[in-house]
Amino acid sequence: MIEQYQSRDFIVQAAELILGGVAVLPQRGDRITDGAATYEVLAPTGMECWKWSDPYRKAIRVHTKEVAAS
Repeated sequence: MIEQYQSRDFIVQAAELILGGVAVLPQRGDRITDGAATYEVLAPTGMECWKWSDPYRKAIRVHTKEVAAS
C-alpha cells in the first residue's frame, strides 16, 4: 500500500499567536486554513510539531499535513 500526503511548513511570527490576549504555541492537532486547504499541525518522526525559525525566537516554523482541500 502506498500512502501519500501533502506536507507544508508554515513560518509565523510568534507575536501573532495570541488567543484571548494570551501568547500560545502550536499544538499537535491545531489546524491552519490557507485558502481552500486545511492543514493539521503534526510532528514528523523524532521531531516536535514546531521549532524556532530564527536565533531571536521571533519566528516559528510549524510542521503540518494537508487534511482537507476543496
